[in-house]
Amino acid sequence: MSANFPVSIEHSPFRTRSVGIAKGNRIVHLAPPADRVPGLIKDLLGWLKRTDAHPLLAGCVFHY
Repeated sequence: MSANFPVSIEHSPFRTRSVGIAKGNRIVHLAPPADRVPGLIKDLLGWLKRTDAHPLLAGCVFHY
């Protein structure tokens, strides 16, 4: 798969605090710390740009 669009995250707003999902008083999912989000997004977009995976599979991975 070849991405034919510019990939830039330098000016994108990202969350600045912790987020998660709770069920009652129990945390069932805790997202990565906010300060890691820009790097994780950069890694994900880099993978999407380089992958040879079928576009449907790449889209599923990207969405997940």
